[in-house]
Amino acid sequence: MLAAVSSTAPGYEGLGGYFLGGQKRGAPPASVPGAGTTFKSPRLPTTPGATVPGAPTPIPTSSQKPTQNTNVRIPYARCMFTSPLDDAAPRDLQRGDVVFAHRQSLAMGRGANRLVKCTGLPQLNEMLQRGGTSDGNGDRSGCLDLRVRAVRERVKAARIRHYEGELARAERDVDDLARRVQTPALRDASARAALALFSARGRLEEAKQFDPAVDMPEPAATDYDFAADAAAVPLLRDWTLDGVLINVDDDVLDVETPHDARNDGLLLNVAIAGPTPLRNAARTVGAAYSNQLLPRNGWTPQVVDDTPMALDCIVALLVGEPVMLNAGDDPSNLNRPRYYRFHWQLGSLRQWYNITAGGNGGGFGAGLSRDDVARNWGAYRIGCVTDRNLVAEPDEDRQLMLNVTVEWLGPEPLLRRADAEAAELVQALVNDAARNARRQQRRRLPPGPVPDAPDGGGPIDGARGQLLNTTLASLERGVAHERLPHAASVNLLR
Repeated sequence: MLAAVSSTAPGYEGLGGYFLGGQKRGAPPASVPGAGTTFKSPRLPTTPGATVPGAPTPIPTSSQKPTQNTNVRIPYARCMFTSPLDDAAPRDLQRGDVVFAHRQSLAMGRGANRLVKCTGLPQLNEMLQRGGTSDGNGDRSGCLDLRVRAVRERVKAARIRHYEGELARAERDVDDLARRVQTPALRDASARAALALFSARGRLEEAKQFDPAVDMPEPAATDYDFAADAAAVPLLRDWTLDGVLINVDDDVLDVETPHDARNDGLLLNVAIAGPTPLRNAARTVGAAYSNQLLPRNGWTPQVVDDTPMALDCIVALLVGEPVMLNAGDDPSNLNRPRYYRFHWQLGSLRQWYNITAGGNGGGFGAGLSRDDVARNWGAYRIGCVTDRNLVAEPDEDRQLMLNVTVEWLGPEPLLRRADAEAAELVQALVNDAARNARRQQRRRLPPGPVPDAPDGGGPIDGARGQLLNTTLASLERGVAHERLPHAASVNLLR
């Protein structure tokens, strides 16, 4: 890919024109162009009936682009070969599905000609399900069991790699803050950065002292590191979230060309950034037809949120389910031996807010549940909702417009992000309630169930106000009351 960017073909522009608009790189303009400034038009200079001029040279392959430099969807082509017996089942992916890419499998070629292996979330969950049982001796690809020495060796490497990154990040934050003029807010930030630096050094030293040769016949919850150990599970380490599927080009659809079905070529156009439709399938019995699933597709329809909200954050939550070694043990007892199985769950932070306020979230098959939130090992932030209903009929091929920005968040960063966004959401609801009440008063209508907020910023009265006050109180507690110090944010439901 670097060679494709740096080299140019004779008669064609390079990729530099994408950002420079065909202009030469130079000093920035001294002022904003005035109204009389003319810009180079991509249209050829001609009039009706005149001879069409020749093509410009070099051919403007990058400067005359159909989009602006901002708010642009960035696609990436994922090419692979597949067969009907492929466990990854990439052919069953639908437009708008979340796509995972393998780090190594079929990794042949370079740049745009590189072959990869892709799969969807339900297919990956099926692979995790099949590889998620452990007998304490064999090394399985879909679970985390510290009784197995090979797992302990991978765990040590994963912890060292994770906390070396945390240490480098904390050192960079401390240095950046030290060079700035100190204000009360920056002094608080510097103190937090110094604390993070001290914690990262201690955790890194603990990771280096971890000895895989020491047997752990009964590993408890506190023996696992929920921020780092997931990277020791092969199926979680190798499959990373790539983006959202735009469309598919499948050789099997070309019925006019004879070919061997065992080596069908498949091209997935995946949006790795920018606004992209995300499928939000219905849960009804007829959802398979309504959401245009292939007849042979037996995977669960992709359900994100039944009642999505604009500006909400969509996540793929990594859920670790404890498997108790002794039948009848209570998973909430952190001292009882266990190992962990995993699955991915799509949902929204709106459901997280609902759970922290005492609700049950989205429920099974419709987003995050209380157990999902309590047992999370981190999440991929997929993007932000900019349009919650892209279709005229809600039950037909439901989609969300998502500004894709893939980012991994560990358990603690995820908790901080969710609490911060929850506070902003509740404040927006309070402001909404105040505007609605004032609108009712201006229309001389009797006050509805949502009264105006007091000028002093105190509690809000009424049924809706009681709900908002309860939500605010719950958000202040967050799910921190379920988490214990250290042991990588262990909580009571782990």
